[in-house]
Amino acid sequence: MAEKNINLTKDEQRRLLAKFLHAGIKSGQIDPTKEDAEIAAQLSELLDNIIAQPSIKLSKNYLGRLLDRARKENEAGLPELSCVLYAAWIEHKINDLIITLTYRQGLEKTEAIQIIRKTAIEDRCSWVLRLLGVQPIKSEYIKKMRQIFDERNSFLHYKWPAEVANNKKEKEFNSKAVGKIAEDIIAYLESYEASTVSPLQETKLLEIVDKMLPEEK
Repeated sequence: MAEKNINLTKDEQRRLLAKFLHAGIKSGQIDPTKEDAEIAAQLSELLDNIIAQPSIKLSKNYLGRLLDRARKENEAGLPELSCVLYAAWIEHKINDLIITLTYRQGLEKTEAIQIIRKTAIEDRCSWVLRLLGVQPIKSEYIKKMRQIFDERNSFLHYKWPAEVANNKKEKEFNSKAVGKIAEDIIAYLESYEASTVSPLQETKLLEIVDKMLPEEK
């Protein structure tokens, strides 16, 4: 396979390195509590190890695309479709947290997948997180998630209760509430993730990376 030279701008380089730094912190391979110079050294070591591999396996992350589409569908007046996408985003985010935390505990990815497959979303948000050494999701947000999932199921599996199916106004009210409930959950989960697995904000990640890159002449 022919090699390709990829020319990146300075800004593209720093943002790419910031993504590697973020991934290293999430996986537990980089300690965000260290001084900037030590964090940079850990990132350099991580990159050296990646480059030394004969092949690199990449996994796709659809979180950004799911969220963008959910918001667009909601703004377009299609709350049922947006609810399906919001629910997918929420489950992806919770599962990503579980995989990250199990990796830090030394478990294999296959074991993390088994945990995800054999537990309900409420379990993953509560006692599973406790077993993995972090605080559970607040109960009020677990209840909000259940609202989103029930609304999603009513649309995908035609599980509307009879009294709601025959009451158009009530059904419309429930659907319009989906966006606000989902955005509350999203804000909470992003804050929760930052406090438990990735405490450094993007501006700080870029600041550390900038010190690693050679100054432009």
